[in-house]
Amino acid sequence: MSNFVNSGIETVTVEEIWVETSLPIDLILEILERNKLNYPEEIKEIKYKNEIIWSRNEK
Repeated sequence: MSNFVNSGIETVTVEEIWVETSLPIDLILEILERNKLNYPEEIKEIKYKNEIIWSRNEK
């Protein structure tokens, strides 16, 4: 996620994470659903297919 932060990106898509990591999208979604990650403060939300799947406001 640091590459996104360094670029000033606040909204990240699962597809962008996939391009950065080469992990399968279903694995990325599973990891995000568990919601046990600490996201950088600069990241405000994560989207998949134009739907917000994680938002800093939800915490």
